[in-house]
Amino acid sequence: MVLNLSNYKKPIVHILKKENLGVHNTETRCYICKSFVAIDIKY
Repeated sequence: MVLNLSNYKKPIVHILKKENLGVHNTETRCYICKSFVAIDIKY
């Protein structure tokens, strides 16, 4: 996944837990390790 962050601060990446689904800016799966990750971008 490629994110254009030119207008934003550094993103915060978390391991995604089922109880936190739907609360992050971006929720995806790592294509390398297959872990589910959540990415929050601060404006």
